[in-house]
Amino acid sequence: MKKIKEERGYTLVVALLLIVLFLSMSAVFIKSSMSHAKQEQTVDQGNMAVTAAEMGVEYYTNTIEKELDTTYKAITTNTEISEKLKNYNNCYSKVDKDQCKSVIEKEIENSAIKIYQTMICSNINNQIARGEIPINDTGTVKHNLTEPENQCGSFSEIVYNKDIRSFVIDLSVTGTSGSRSKQLMTSITIPFPTVIDAAVEQVHTKVTEVFEWKADLPVCNFAANPTSIAPCRITGNVKLKDALANVPAGNLKNLRIVVDNPSVALCDEIKSGVCVLSSFTDVNIYSKSTTPMKVEFNNQLKSFAWYHNGRVETTSPMNNSLPKFVFNSFSSDKPYNNYTGTMVLLGNSATEIINSMKDIKLTQGKICLNLSHLPQSELNNLKGKIGVLNSSVGFIYYHVSAAASPFDLVPGRNDVIELNVTDFYEKCGIATVERQWSHQFQQFTAPEVGLDVQY
Repeated sequence: MKKIKEERGYTLVVALLLIVLFLSMSAVFIKSSMSHAKQEQTVDQGNMAVTAAEMGVEYYTNTIEKELDTTYKAITTNTEISEKLKNYNNCYSKVDKDQCKSVIEKEIENSAIKIYQTMICSNINNQIARGEIPINDTGTVKHNLTEPENQCGSFSEIVYNKDIRSFVIDLSVTGTSGSRSKQLMTSITIPFPTVIDAAVEQVHTKVTEVFEWKADLPVCNFAANPTSIAPCRITGNVKLKDALANVPAGNLKNLRIVVDNPSVALCDEIKSGVCVLSSFTDVNIYSKSTTPMKVEFNNQLKSFAWYHNGRVETTSPMNNSLPKFVFNSFSSDKPYNNYTGTMVLLGNSATEIINSMKDIKLTQGKICLNLSHLPQSELNNLKGKIGVLNSSVGFIYYHVSAAASPFDLVPGRNDVIELNVTDFYEKCGIATVERQWSHQFQQFTAPEVGLDVQY
């Protein structure tokens, strides 16, 4: 075999081949590195877009929450709703409470819902008008209602769900970073607050409020509306017994009726100047008249209440009877040895009160004395002089002025109890013609907003 002796140039060829190989591998490596960097950038932008969208959801939710207090104030300062609240209080005091709740309270709530809805809608539209909002150095966010026109004027995307008493807002929130974007479908649930507080009955300031009512009290017309329980007036020669003939028995206890002329309205007949009182059940009768009346009662009268601002004299006892009487003063030809009802005496003087009580002995009944108008000297004259009731079973409640309280009317007696005016009304079971109830706007409490995000 012939051996090649000339080897010059061989090294150069090898070097060139190595250079080519090295350059080829470098190109592949650089291309791979650049591709990986681009992928990382894309992933980073995608992640930042998601983060921007999430921050956008939080931003819009917080924006709505911050405005809810202002939104609620728009309800409580609304003239129309404030006027409806006044009407509600008047209705609640005079008419069936359920009727008020089903009509006026519903009207107030519907108006409040519309205002709440409008304010939330306005807030959202203000955010839409801002367009894209910077979230951080690299991301922006914008949101749209899912309805095509991109506005919430029709409320089609702000729905009030009456079952959960909440507004449900559907938003699409888009976060953007570089060339990447992420859309999140978001459902925001905003509870609707209670607008009206629970009813509170007006605080009584004096016992004589029982003889105060509005001059324009309507005339009773039970023939046309036998189920009405609104306070009303009996006038002229109308007999109350006849006026009540068609009223359902279950409604009588809710009736508060003012009689202009008790001698006509309440008496079956007048015999020798004595009123033979008609038989009444449950109904509450009020007379502002100060004219003294002499009355013949039926024994064992059923439960009813008679408020008379004058003196009442009886010709027969009402033993074992259950009525409630509120008189200025009282006397009887025969003693009441077994009285089980309630007697409220408003007496002008200590002497009147002592004389009114001397013929009454209780059996599980009550005597209530309004002493708030008596000066200290007359209160002192009363002290210890209620001994006529020592052998009775029942309670004596009394009310004195704030200046005279506390006052021990009968020392050592646990059944003779001083009361403030509110407790006096409650314990003695007395009520005004027009029961005054008060509703106020509920204090606003920030609701817990619900959030449901779909990735």
